[in-house]
Amino acid sequence: QAPAALTAMAMGLGASWFFIGAAQPSHLLLADAVPRLMVVACGSVAAMSLSDLAILPWSLFAGEVSIAVLSLALIVGPKKERILIRGVASRIRLAMSGNSYGFATAVSATAYVQLPIVVGSFLAVGLLPQIALGDRLKAMALRALMPPVHVAQAYVPQAQAHRELVLRTQRTVRLSIALGILAALVFTGFAPFVAGFISVGEIRLSFAVSGLFGVVVGAVVVTGVLGTACLVAWGKQKALFISTFVGAIVGLVLMAAFGRLYDGLGIVISVAVAEMLVLSMQLVFLKRAIDEAAPTGKVD
Repeated sequence: QAPAALTAMAMGLGASWFFIGAAQPSHLLLADAVPRLMVVACGSVAAMSLSDLAILPWSLFAGEVSIAVLSLALIVGPKKERILIRGVASRIRLAMSGNSYGFATAVSATAYVQLPIVVGSFLAVGLLPQIALGDRLKAMALRALMPPVHVAQAYVPQAQAHRELVLRTQRTVRLSIALGILAALVFTGFAPFVAGFISVGEIRLSFAVSGLFGVVVGAVVVTGVLGTACLVAWGKQKALFISTFVGAIVGLVLMAAFGRLYDGLGIVISVAVAEMLVLSMQLVFLKRAIDEAAPTGKVD
């Protein structure tokens, strides 16, 4: 778990939030989306080619460190095209001080990601190797799907008028739901075969487990757009935090209960239920935000 924990910490050093806020999608693509996709692809190929699963988490950690360094170079480097302007450090500190909900959301989400394996290990549930591998495949799939999420994060906030913001939000939500469903189906179908291949047949992932993790993948893809792209664009950072925090608490409680009742499968069920709860809450919050902002109280 050491490389996984280090990777989670290194992810927080990236500057995707800065590029999104500075309306620099080209820098976001160059310093975050493309390197991350390449790291996942190359690390997976190396792990499968050498039949050593330990290569993957360490390559992901190295990739996150490289992304952080590249982002820093683009922001504060000596090149004329750097995007850091004078006084921006003080402005960032001011923004962070006024963005407590965003910080709390990030902390809650990061902590929750580690819970399935931690709770499963504490309860000594069965299927723990399958859960650990399924969780790792889920993380890989989500990393590979980050580019379209980043596009949405840059696309929605650039609306110049209320009506345009509504249309961009509705269009983005529909596309994210379609992408989430597709991601869930593909993950469910291919995860068992990928798991058997990279574990050299040592770990068999059932379709029940892959299906539940597929639900998680699909839900996280959608909430990645609903939350950081749409709710934030509508000024509903508090709603984003509430949905994330409630999902984490409900997930933890369900893991503790279902883990004892249904063993390892209960852990995965709990994660799927919690993610769907977060998705449902964010949809409700977003619809409420659009309705409240509409001049007639209703949006076609």
